[in-house]
Amino acid sequence: IKLAGIDTQILQISSPKWSGSMQINSQTKLLASLTVKTIDSTGRVVSVSNQVLKYSDIGSAIPPSVFQLGPPKGAATATIKSLIKSK
Repeated sequence: IKLAGIDTQILQISSPKWSGSMQINSQTKLLASLTVKTIDSTGRVVSVSNQVLKYSDIGSAIPPSVFQLGPPKGAATATIKSLIKSK
């Protein structure tokens, strides 16, 4: 099947309470979409969640700055040592 013009393979999984399917890009083998359905005791679909994934740059490193957290701009900072009160 094609997803946005890309050949994909489908993997389907189901149980009495939910079902799911994944579309995997045939060339890159990366996940292209994921759908999960919740099913109630009478067999009706209660909810559906669908995610389509797009990759902007495959094979390049994510910049370390993406994972660095700091205090918000203008926040007061202190060292742990300065926060410990002597008795």
